[in-house]
Amino acid sequence: MAYKDFFLVSGENLHNKKYRIIFEFIKFSLIGGIGMFIDLSITYIAKDMWMLPFYIARVVGFIFALTNNFLLNRRFTFANAREGSIVKQYVSFFVISIIGFSVNWTISVCLYNNLPFFNSHYLLASFLGIIGGLTINFLGNKFITFNKIYSTA
Repeated sequence: MAYKDFFLVSGENLHNKKYRIIFEFIKFSLIGGIGMFIDLSITYIAKDMWMLPFYIARVVGFIFALTNNFLLNRRFTFANAREGSIVKQYVSFFVISIIGFSVNWTISVCLYNNLPFFNSHYLLASFLGIIGGLTINFLGNKFITFNKIYSTA
């Protein structure tokens, strides 16, 4: 892609095969934003209302967000993969998300446990953890979970 073409990524160009991965990443990230809201909201409820320990509250938030993100990504981001087995795709999405979440959880809990600032700003620690898992989740789900060849095999 030429330097000048980089800035000409319009909505129409995003649908071209050349820009498809960019468009998918944008949709994946937007859905991830919804999932992040769900994750942070459930984490807050689990920690502050249900009085669960932070590390367990993070897992509860993650499970709610994961299921939401799977359904939305299957419908909107990787719609061509809807022909595949939903159970196989959910299991794959879950496994890849566990890998991404291990990065996510490690970052957030390390910040919370090692930097006093994050004891009172634990949602910021959670947010930074979420950002840490984004690339792993996108690439794994694009090329494994929602890969048309893999998901229909």
